[in-house]
Amino acid sequence: MITSFNTSRENASSTDATPTIREPGKYICTIVMADTFERHTQNGDYQFVRFLLQNDQKQRATIELCVAGGKSEWQKKQFDALCVCANVTNPNFVKANIKNHRRGVADEQVVEGYRCRELENKRIGVLLQRVWRDWVDNRSGELRESFDLTLVKPFDPETERTASEIIQNVEKPTKLAAAIEGAMKDRDLRKGAGNNQRPASSSGTSTSAPAAHASTPVYDEDCPF
Repeated sequence: MITSFNTSRENASSTDATPTIREPGKYICTIVMADTFERHTQNGDYQFVRFLLQNDQKQRATIELCVAGGKSEWQKKQFDALCVCANVTNPNFVKANIKNHRRGVADEQVVEGYRCRELENKRIGVLLQRVWRDWVDNRSGELRESFDLTLVKPFDPETERTASEIIQNVEKPTKLAAAIEGAMKDRDLRKGAGNNQRPASSSGTSTSAPAAHASTPVYDEDCPF
């Protein structure tokens, strides 16, 4: 039994951290920050656009979309759809200070990067799905597992119309409602996973650090995220 404790001011400060969105589902958020960066891996070079989102309950989520590199253009299409739903045309990224995107680096480290002010502070609807992944811990070399939330479908927060419904000027949206059931099932991209989908857990806890903080991620062939 422990009868004498050493208290940590760092641990005490962490209790005031911004809560994280951990459950799949439909959210109405504000884009707090939108930045772009490159990631160089053994599988190739990729460019991402990263969105820091915050809902009305002050919970936050980070979404990364691969807009260049890899074999798939799907996430670039998602980026285009998000811009349509946020009513932003041809967004421009300019040099600005951002939090360091490199994994394993403290969040508070600020570096020069590229941000899009046209997207920031915009309201956006997002349908998120939980995805389980493997990642390698650089310190121990162990293969660990955790989850992150990925974008299934952006939508207009006022009308719930998707990008295609906005473009086609559909009066009664149906596509978001049709996608919700599938988004509530977790995707499993871990090595050796028997099924690529499973029912969403209610706990929202990962077996290790969240994938967004992994040291060395195991990338998919198509696109890292």
